[in-house]
Amino acid sequence: MFPSNGDLPRLVVAPGARRRGLGTRLLAGASARAQAPLRILNVDAAATGVAAFLDAAGCRPTVAQLEMIRVR
Repeated sequence: MFPSNGDLPRLVVAPGARRRGLGTRLLAGASARAQAPLRILNVDAAATGVAAFLDAAGCRPTVAQLEMIRVR
């Protein structure tokens, strides 16, 4: 997590450790340390479980990310 701008590039909980409150505690810790509104980056649109988790945590989608590759 980058405290100065609130960017959280990744929030990961191992599949076997999910649904035990770990993600909620990690998200709360990141939010407490952020000096700006927390912005969770790179959320996979097909990952319905993480979308439901973030929605329940009060997160709202803002923009879609554009990914680019350099062609030789």
